[in-house]
Amino acid sequence: MLNGEPYISQASVSDALDTLIYPSKSAEPNPLERLLLVDLFIADPNLPKGEHLREFALQQILLDLIVKELTAKRAMLGLPPPVDNEPLSEAERVIEAAGRTRNAEFLLWTLLYYRYVRADLSIEPERMSRLISVNVRSLRRYFHYALRLLTRRLLHEEWAARIAHHRQRLFALLPCGVPLKLIGRDAQLEQAWDALMRRPPCRIYITGTTGIGKTSFSEALLQRLINADAVDHLIWLNSPPSCEYVRRYLAEALLIPHHHLSLRDYLSRYPTALVIDNADDLLKQPEQVIEMLRELSTVVVVLTSSVYTPLLEVDLHIPLSELDEVSVYELVRQSPYLGDLLVEDVAPWIWTQIGGNPLAVKIAMSLMSFEEMDVIRAHAAEETIGKAFECMTEAGQLYCCALSLLPSATIQELQSLWHGAHLHEALSELTRFFFVEQSNGNYRLTTGAATYIREQYAIDPRIQR
Repeated sequence: MLNGEPYISQASVSDALDTLIYPSKSAEPNPLERLLLVDLFIADPNLPKGEHLREFALQQILLDLIVKELTAKRAMLGLPPPVDNEPLSEAERVIEAAGRTRNAEFLLWTLLYYRYVRADLSIEPERMSRLISVNVRSLRRYFHYALRLLTRRLLHEEWAARIAHHRQRLFALLPCGVPLKLIGRDAQLEQAWDALMRRPPCRIYITGTTGIGKTSFSEALLQRLINADAVDHLIWLNSPPSCEYVRRYLAEALLIPHHHLSLRDYLSRYPTALVIDNADDLLKQPEQVIEMLRELSTVVVVLTSSVYTPLLEVDLHIPLSELDEVSVYELVRQSPYLGDLLVEDVAPWIWTQIGGNPLAVKIAMSLMSFEEMDVIRAHAAEETIGKAFECMTEAGQLYCCALSLLPSATIQELQSLWHGAHLHEALSELTRFFFVEQSNGNYRLTTGAATYIREQYAIDPRIQR
């Protein structure tokens, strides 16, 4: 044991296997009983409670490795897997045949199998040595090599278990925690991944209106980072109130006081990813955010916001727009609320009346079986567009209403409708809130924004005015 860490040695492996045949003479438990593999084994809820569970777990792990390796070697030679109830006569025939092959590893795993996995057959070393036509001394040397192979396999298995456990721990820190398959975001996800690979560490800024999928996009990106084993620590913060709060949280989460290192020194040593989801409050003071990003120059930082604010320290800005028609149809097709409804009946209405906001589509689908279409449309729009509309200036709201009356409009056409209003500032605001799309000098409301304004016209005096 080194500082409490189990040391995987050939002697410990041999001792663990020998307890299958002889009673253990040591008063101390085998150090291999502290392996993560053992922890995971005894964590199985189906494992009965009993004495010496760690010893039992270690033995089973080693036996399973022997069976696994022998099965693979037999498959390579075109032989069937070993039979766990074969009689002694058949076992001796198999050992004798293995001794005649020129495949050393096949022979070594065969010897381990019949010595320890089939210990019930009680084939003594003297009998084994005669079966493979060597003396007992040579057989001991064979077992020494075999145990070395098994020890290396155990090292690999423990290593793989630790990597998988580390990934699972990081996955558990994500909002969803299960593998995500985004619809309609492949190009943006590849763009973000390329940036992470080309300029590590990287600061990525994801923007888009409420419900557009900023959190899911961030999580999908972080999942790829975790699966690539490119990060040791993951911190996910939702709506932090200040940059100072972010700094304090990082220091406490990473136990910086116990390492006698500054936050900057620690982060430079251990790859860390920081997600600041819904950073709208932070971005009200962009200078402080820029300063914080400079301090976190060795950290992968992902920022999300429903309102775009220019940031100099960002390596890549990804604005998420509404999904296209094909993606909306696919989202409807995969909805758990589709039930007996037909995609070709539901999806066209969703596309024309709800638009391409993923959250709005999901809300609409959840209500599709028991609400009227007008109620569905209003509820979906309120949950995704209404909150942002309330945060706009009066000029922004004014031109949002104006654009809802037109398929699209140029700046000159909008000026002809309302003279004196702050048109350029309003259009800038609508763009920052992702309410409008621009093409060749023409501005148009997104489907979701236009739906919301039309639905609210009947009940909101402000919009009527």
